[in-house]
Amino acid sequence: MFERYMETLPAPRPNGVKIDQMHRKVRPFVPEQFHDDPLYAAPTPAEAAQSKDTKRARLKRRADMAAEAKRIQEERVDAPSFVDQLQGVMEDIEEARSSEAQRKKAVLLNEEEGAESFI
Repeated sequence: MFERYMETLPAPRPNGVKIDQMHRKVRPFVPEQFHDDPLYAAPTPAEAAQSKDTKRARLKRRADMAAEAKRIQEERVDAPSFVDQLQGVMEDIEEARSSEAQRKKAVLLNEEEGAESFI
């Protein structure tokens, strides 16, 4: 009914990275008779530059993320583990108990010596 008013629009070109990828990586595996297809056409210099910039930005971001992950991992390795922290606390408690026991023992000995002097 509205066919006479409808106009077929061409599909937009893919982004520069996809064009570059299709030309460099996919086209060699396409039969020779389809090499002239616009889908496998070489990218324009602007598209090639855009593709290159995008790839560099992604590579830099990945490298930054890897460096950050490595830094965090090294912090975790250098930090004492929970078990080490727990052992340190247990040693402190044991040391406090033993010093408390020694103090009580000394008080008892002093009291016994004082009691013997009255006998």
